[in-house]
Amino acid sequence: MTSDNRFSRRHLILIVFVAATTWKVWLGGPGIIPEAQAQIPDSGLQRKLILDEVRKSNQLLEQLVQTLQNGTLKVRIEGTDKKSAPRNATREPSAP
Repeated sequence: MTSDNRFSRRHLILIVFVAATTWKVWLGGPGIIPEAQAQIPDSGLQRKLILDEVRKSNQLLEQLVQTLQNGTLKVRIEGTDKKSAPRNATREPSAP
């Protein structure tokens, strides 16, 4: 084999490889990795469930607002951080 014959053979192999790659990309054939099929199984049902949860949240918030506006609350604080507050310190309200 001469060097000229080997050079043209390499070119031919390269041209065939590039042509095959271009053909595969152009046609978009199936790849090695399967495509993901991300579909919502039942979007109507999901929307209904979301709306039901929003309605429940709105009812709870409405009850909370009514309690805060009309009722009296007793608040008990437990587990305060004793290291950050001095024992005998009292806070006096600041003057406006």
